[in-house]
Amino acid sequence: MSIEERQILKFFPPILDGGVVSEKPRYMLVIKKDNITNEVSMLNVSSIKRNSADLLRDSNIQIDEYRPLPVPSYVKLGTTYKITYFEELDDFVIAFGGKIRDIQFEKIIEEYNSYNIKINKRNEITYSEEEFRKYNKMPMRKKWRKIYYT
Repeated sequence: MSIEERQILKFFPPILDGGVVSEKPRYMLVIKKDNITNEVSMLNVSSIKRNSADLLRDSNIQIDEYRPLPVPSYVKLGTTYKITYFEELDDFVIAFGGKIRDIQFEKIIEEYNSYNIKINKRNEITYSEEEFRKYNKMPMRKKWRKIYYT
């Protein structure tokens, strides 16, 4: 599995918290990859520009060092999104696999764990590969051939 913690994926989620289907692609921060269950866990990321009032909620945390995201953003701690890894999922990683800084990631995970202890409940949405494929066009994969020089 080449997806790693701290990376960002961008895709159309088959379903969001509240049962809504997303009309636009969303950024998702990979918070855990489990090589035993082959599962990727993510949190939804939103732009501060459009939703600055959401920062007042306990369930959201601002990403101070937001790169590799294109704009200042925050993470929604209330729902964990999970999907079983499949190879084409790698094509949805943004910024050539760039990651959020370690210190920023540790802060997000600490807040995530604290929030889940505080509300005493975990809200999880799990997608199947089939659901993911239904809402996301798979990019064409290039197969490189070896060229031998003599």
